[in-house]
Amino acid sequence: MVKAIQVNSALVLMIVALNSNWKIPCGYFFIAGMSGEERANLIRQCLLKLHDVGVLVASVTRDGPTCNFAMTDELG
Repeated sequence: MVKAIQVNSALVLMIVALNSNWKIPCGYFFIAGMSGEERANLIRQCLLKLHDVGVLVASVTRDGPTCNFAMTDELG
């Protein structure tokens, strides 16, 4: 049996070139709530996959909601 969940936000992971004019979505997740630790784990997985294919990540940028502060703390 599939349970329907009402989502209230989306988490989008996107890579943007620093020295060119392109951006590529790496993943998007429709969520109804996610802890900072869960968000940090998704970021870590994305960073590992990018490293595996030779992408050098210069920075991680996020918007300002308080839920992202816990994620930032978890990432260090």
